[in-house]
Amino acid sequence: MKKGFLLSLDTMIAISVLLLLAIFLAGISFTYYYPELKYQRLYLAGKDVMMVMEKIKIQDLQDLQTVQECLNKSILGQEDLNKTLLEIIGAFWATGNQTYQDYASNLTEEAFNQTLPEKLNYEILIGGTSIYRSGSNNASFLSRLSTIVSGYELGKPVSGWVARAWATKIRKNTTEVFPFPTEGAGNRGGKLEIWKKFYLNTTQIINGTLYV
Repeated sequence: MKKGFLLSLDTMIAISVLLLLAIFLAGISFTYYYPELKYQRLYLAGKDVMMVMEKIKIQDLQDLQTVQECLNKSILGQEDLNKTLLEIIGAFWATGNQTYQDYASNLTEEAFNQTLPEKLNYEILIGGTSIYRSGSNNASFLSRLSTIVSGYELGKPVSGWVARAWATKIRKNTTEVFPFPTEGAGNRGGKLEIWKKFYLNTTQIINGTLYV
């Protein structure tokens, strides 16, 4: 008999030590005869998995094949080692790129398949997209858990800054009169060019567009 739980991460994401999860699940027995107790055990197991995903750092998972591959290919940098497993999975998903989403799936599989009981199936979804699913959908009992983490949207960058400036109040209104002869006039006629200089601090701007 297969049991399973479902982790749903709605458009947003973050794991303590996998050993704590393994020890906890190793002490769980799924041989209860009351459905309420089975569901409760599944819920608690899923809740602990969620807690682990939100706390463990990538630096604690460097021995995983997918992490090593991403580091060697510079997909992950040293600054990413301090990020959580869920943050990296969410960042891979947000790219909308199938290769990166495969990395997210492989990373999930390597992180949990060695620690979860064989009879316990699970699936992780982000924004309705299945990141990884172990086993089949034929579960006798299903426990669904969800969490929301900010900063993730499909097809949008998960790092950097977006700045928008809006004029909300007029502080000063200056009027200047420039007398000039029209183009084609006999008295020094020609084109008129008016230049306006202003200063913009660009030390913190990596990429931007100015509309006038």
